[in-house]
Amino acid sequence: MECEGHDHDHDHEDEAGASLRAEIDLHSVYCLNESTPNSGRSILKAHDERLTTTPSLLSQYDPDDDPELLLHVPFTEGVTIRTISIKGLSRNEGGGDDGSEGTAPPKTVKLFSNRQDLDFETALDLEPSASIDLLPPEHEG
Repeated sequence: MECEGHDHDHDHEDEAGASLRAEIDLHSVYCLNESTPNSGRSILKAHDERLTTTPSLLSQYDPDDDPELLLHVPFTEGVTIRTISIKGLSRNEGGGDDGSEGTAPPKTVKLFSNRQDLDFETALDLEPSASIDLLPPEHEG
């Protein structure tokens, strides 16, 4: 379903059956710098749950470091990703259990394809397959 000339404050059903969740190798998904083990795996939701805020993914709290995450999502077969849904909370919307002041939504998402060897240093040195600059949650409505 294609949308032109309007905002995206409405839902699109997965009418085309385009969800790739069934092709994700969930047991091999991992996330570097996640605050809760396996929370990276838990955020890969079914299409009809994509706008829910729980479960969520937070980086480990370190006031001296950027809150970066590296999420590795392997697929069981070759796929083409056409859309991606990322839901973020407003800055400081709720506090963390770890003493943090709250959350900050991602500003940029970099996608790397066909890489098994990614860590933060390697990701800095490589050109991503795609880079997505996200609008803040305050942009809604």
